[in-house]
Amino acid sequence: MNGDFEVWNNVDTAPNNWNLGGAGGGECSREELILKNGLSSVKISHLTGDFVALYQDISNTSYIANKTFKFECWVYSSDRDSVYLTVSDGNIWYTSKTNSNINKWEKLQLEFAPSGTNLIRLHIWVINNADVIADEADLKLNL
Repeated sequence: MNGDFEVWNNVDTAPNNWNLGGAGGGECSREELILKNGLSSVKISHLTGDFVALYQDISNTSYIANKTFKFECWVYSSDRDSVYLTVSDGNIWYTSKTNSNINKWEKLQLEFAPSGTNLIRLHIWVINNADVIADEADLKLNL
């Protein structure tokens, strides 16, 4: 998963296993000053358009149907309501609340139960022309 954003084969693109996309322009870069844990985090910048998202596809997920999971990520932003998480299983979108803190780490999270599809997509959405630092993204089985 590389949710700690420590592995970057190419520092000019997204961290390994993650992609940048969305209905707007944006960029991401390795962040080594503002960290929740480890040696690096990811800075996601929304530059133009509606939004930008750092996302990861997890395939062959039919075996996890009827189980409940938690997707969580620590975020740091200079603006309120500038970042949120979603998970899509192809049928349903699950969404977290937006951040409420300014210049302070905050954990965003959501719970979801995939509907038996073969792919889920995890998103970290950035809006409102914000710069957001993300670290320690994790996907856990709720027991």
